[in-house]
Amino acid sequence: MVTINCAGMQLARAPEWSGSASLEHRFALPNGASLVASASSQFTASRWISVDFTPQERAPSYVTGNFDLSYSPQGGRWLLTGFVHNLSNAFILTGGAQQLFAPPQAYATVDPPRTYGGRIIYNF
Repeated sequence: MVTINCAGMQLARAPEWSGSASLEHRFALPNGASLVASASSQFTASRWISVDFTPQERAPSYVTGNFDLSYSPQGGRWLLTGFVHNLSNAFILTGGAQQLFAPPQAYATVDPPRTYGGRIIYNF
């Protein structure tokens, strides 16, 4: 049997510090169309990803950002967007645990790596 004293330990998946910031700007184009640029950033301090409090379950801090650029013609019937998310390609642990039985194993869930692509939205 394993006993772990959790007194004074940080709540799992709840970093002491985290935050986000975002900026969006709309550019009016001469032909009545618009271009919207948006950028966002998130940061999180190190945190425990499970309640076992083993060293393997301590996730490091991270900073990452996203960028989107959207074009909409006059009338707004459609929207074309290009994006890059997780610009820093950070390895972001969101959860996990360690198996304490022999042999010790660990598993984790992670956010996606850097992703990029585009979207077309059509309103009819």
